[in-house]
Amino acid sequence: MRILVVGNLYPPIVFGGYEILCAKVVESLRGRGHEISILTSSFGADTAPPEPEVARSLALTTPFPKPGEDVGFVDFRLGTINRVAQHNLRLTAQALAKNPVDLVFCWCLNRLSLGPIFAAQAAGLPVCYTINDEHPKQFRSAASLAGIRARVRSLAERWVWPLATFRSLGRVNMIIISQALKQILLNQGLPISGAEVIYQGVSLEQFPFRPLERAEGQPCRLLYAGQLSRTKGVHTLLKALGRLNRSKRSSFHLDIVGSGVPAYEAELRSALAEENLGEKVTFVGQVPHERMTEIYQDHHIFIFPSEWEEPFGLTHLEAMACGTAVISTTTGGSAELIRHGQNSLAFQAGDPDDLASRLGELMGDEAERRKLVRGGRTWVEEHHSFEGYVNRVETFLSMIQEKHQTPP
Repeated sequence: MRILVVGNLYPPIVFGGYEILCAKVVESLRGRGHEISILTSSFGADTAPPEPEVARSLALTTPFPKPGEDVGFVDFRLGTINRVAQHNLRLTAQALAKNPVDLVFCWCLNRLSLGPIFAAQAAGLPVCYTINDEHPKQFRSAASLAGIRARVRSLAERWVWPLATFRSLGRVNMIIISQALKQILLNQGLPISGAEVIYQGVSLEQFPFRPLERAEGQPCRLLYAGQLSRTKGVHTLLKALGRLNRSKRSSFHLDIVGSGVPAYEAELRSALAEENLGEKVTFVGQVPHERMTEIYQDHHIFIFPSEWEEPFGLTHLEAMACGTAVISTTTGGSAELIRHGQNSLAFQAGDPDDLASRLGELMGDEAERRKLVRGGRTWVEEHHSFEGYVNRVETFLSMIQEKHQTPP
């Protein structure tokens, strides 16, 4: 197949794991003989090396924050989305005219608008839209609302901002990464009932199984990796460690990998003194994703204390694959991969006492930790390998193309 992949960001311009995963999927599909071209936003284009198959020209409703900046105001007004959609529809149509393809695969349209989908449908091409988070809610139409205001907005969507919402789109084939995310978006009134749940996976070669042994009396090496924001629950982790530290139940050291909201990071640093953690915690900062393998393999336990409904949990799978035991909340899509007592331990989101109990349990029982380590690796091998994920995506894309080519 000749496929145009459209997304708001593309490596080396990245803000999270989804852009990195997109590039890996592209590489894998190319390795299977598909011709792939990329159309992405101009954000950061001046810092990216030129690539013949990557066009960085699409507009965003609002630029992404630079490292260390707060998110600030994000413009999701329908007038802005419609204007950006018109611009991106035109650029996508030009790209399709220049390089004909068989299918358009939209990866993430956050801040990018639905313009590329409108362009693909106008060109008579099948479209697949993969949904990795809640960003489609910015395209919700008045059809999901009620009352006089909804009727007024409905008219505006039809005649003033026809490209801003899902209202004017034809049927779009969709992939979504978890049942939990699908239900969240359905509850918000979005037209995704036909979306196919395809769970993502991680490379077993990139994340080889090399669990860190723990000698008797050795401090337990703990890891948090992710964004530093209140919804991620790192403050709960520090409170739990404070309780363990006061009880003298086990020796440990926590590495915090990642960056985020400066004010929240400052709050976490203040919490170290309040919990008397001192030298027991290190803020490592942001690290390149390619270093994460060695980081996982250098720790005994990975803690995921998120307090919001996570779309999924790629970091869980990376840690499991490497042989790092996992302790996690079960908010959102992460519940679909956590098997308490089999591949991980679960605790109640926002409850430092429950987390302290789970940590104490695992730090004090090396046999149990090793059992979870083995169970985690087996779970990834059987359910969440990257190869298996790409197989399912390729099958779905092929089905879309074949259905499009088959006369009614």
